[in-house]
Amino acid sequence: MMTVIVNPEKIQAVNVAGAFALQKYLTSPQTQARIRAFRYPNVPYELFWPASRDNIGTFLSDNAPIPTTADAAVNNIIFDSTTVRVGGTLGTSFVGTNLSADTYFDVRFRRPGATSDDVAENWQQGPSGMHQIPTNTPTGVWRITGVRAHRDAGDHSASVIPVTATLTTAP
Repeated sequence: MMTVIVNPEKIQAVNVAGAFALQKYLTSPQTQARIRAFRYPNVPYELFWPASRDNIGTFLSDNAPIPTTADAAVNNIIFDSTTVRVGGTLGTSFVGTNLSADTYFDVRFRRPGATSDDVAENWQQGPSGMHQIPTNTPTGVWRITGVRAHRDAGDHSASVIPVTATLTTAP
């Protein structure tokens, strides 16, 4: 068995948070143990050899609780323009479930030329917002790799839901 979260940029109405919750459930140690222990009647040997792994290195080390249907969850991030000049402004909208003016958004991103991700905590409050791009911002392609939606500005313990987008900063 394998799970893949479909890219919401390519397929509309994808429930990214639900897919992520299923993936976390299937790869949890408890579920992996149940899969390993499963036996078909009259078959005395193991039928499945669970070996959960993921190509996002932080996925299996994420001990955050599995998202519920009551939690705020982001399925997509939309920029009003995919290219913005340093010193300019950028409009950003988050799309998902249970989002409100009280929702904070942490954004996991990769800087131009970087090989690892960073997280901007409380990058935006509310589903839509405007951002001033500082003049010292590096130019190039910035990749959004995930978003964590939460209601408490100081609590960053929820899972980062994989969401992808790119933004190019220009001089």
